[in-house]
Amino acid sequence: MKKWIMIGLCVAVLGGGTAVWASSSSLVGKKVEKMVSLYIGSTKVNTDAIIIDGVTYAPVRKVGEMTGLQVSYEDGAVKLNRKDTGGSGPSNLTRIEEINAKIQANKEKMKANSESIGDSEKKLGELRSKYGKDQTGLQNDKDYKYHLAFVKAAKAENADIDKEIESLNKEKQKLLASK
Repeated sequence: MKKWIMIGLCVAVLGGGTAVWASSSSLVGKKVEKMVSLYIGSTKVNTDAIIIDGVTYAPVRKVGEMTGLQVSYEDGAVKLNRKDTGGSGPSNLTRIEEINAKIQANKEKMKANSESIGDSEKKLGELRSKYGKDQTGLQNDKDYKYHLAFVKAAKAENADIDKEIESLNKEKQKLLASK
């Protein structure tokens, strides 16, 4: 009886180990479930990515080069490295990272401004209701003047931030296109 248990365990271990090794070692023969468009930022890459067993695979060379990385194949491995800029400044990837951080900070500032604008506009509505038809009293109210000036300044600042974001996005697109 012990002999059959030992044989069963050996078959299970060896057979199970082989199945696990086979499933993780190769994509050869696997069915491509779907091809999907690939974007870096808002730039469409002219090569699609594929999905196999629920995992998305993208062309490493294309993605690496478009993001400013040097791509090489050495000793059976794909290597991604930042390109040497020769002391002339940051790589495109570094600049793109800086641009993305600046865009995010600007969007957060715009969101905070918009929330404050909403609060001030609510206060302006309350003051208009308080004074009704008394426009002179409303125009002389310090809170009304403050909130009116704040809304105007915050909207102007948001417009400037929006222009800066647009400019940063254009710069980012140029950097991505140069790769």
